[in-house]
Amino acid sequence: MGDDHMHAHGHDHHHHESDMSAMSEKEKRKAMLQYLLGHNEHHGEEIREIAEALAKDGDAEAAELLRAASDCFQAGCEKIKKALTSI
Repeated sequence: MGDDHMHAHGHDHHHHESDMSAMSEKEKRKAMLQYLLGHNEHHGEEIREIAEALAKDGDAEAAELLRAASDCFQAGCEKIKKALTSI
């Protein structure tokens, strides 16, 4: 990611209900969790990239806070993965 790169995307949560209509409620929840897992992993990576860019710019305090935030995303993703294996 370059310093001038801004990543923007919508948070459209339409999940093609016609595709999901044959799924049980449990399957739907699992599919939603799988979607959210990938989404959150991506955001965690983006936060880590911003932290590293800020560290290079000499903003150590912000970089460390963002690294910690990225770690929280990762920890949350690990919990979601464990939940998915138990569903």
